[in-house]
Amino acid sequence: MIRERANDFLTHDSGFTLAELVITVCIIVILATIGVPAFSSWVPDYRLRNKAKELYADMHLAKMKAVKEYAKYRVVFSVDADTSYRLIKNDDTIEKTVHLSSPDSGDKISFGCGAATKSATKSGGTPPGDGISYNGNILTFNPRGTGSPGYVYLQNSKGTSYAIGTLSSGVIFMKKWDKISNSWK
Repeated sequence: MIRERANDFLTHDSGFTLAELVITVCIIVILATIGVPAFSSWVPDYRLRNKAKELYADMHLAKMKAVKEYAKYRVVFSVDADTSYRLIKNDDTIEKTVHLSSPDSGDKISFGCGAATKSATKSGGTPPGDGISYNGNILTFNPRGTGSPGYVYLQNSKGTSYAIGTLSSGVIFMKKWDKISNSWK
């Protein structure tokens, strides 16, 4: 019985017919044609979200280092052509520099409010023109973990924007502008 099944298996041709292969390739091409434009429109928002998360994490890093080393730490925002920020120790040593846009990426991430019509503060109001509400474009954390209050707004070429901010108590948070409800979430 087992020998008969083995012989049946070996005598039957297995594999794909040319028609099955052509149909499968056509389906893959159709799905790729539909998926690539959707993916390429999604990439700028994905890159912006990653930069916003990186800035959020770097603010936490600066706060933790200020407490650990019992020294002031600053996050200095540069709105020049390079649109970057730097983590700087109390002795003016630059610990980290982050450029918001890389030269090879097609989408540009910069400081700014994008499509947002009001600031991320509870009172709302007009967002800052350069996208940074910190005094002198510098966020400072002191050794107790408290810091200067304010926001940094990041935007991409599609008008999507994030606000990463701190309270004077040292609490750090991130919000995204919701174009549908016209509010920060």
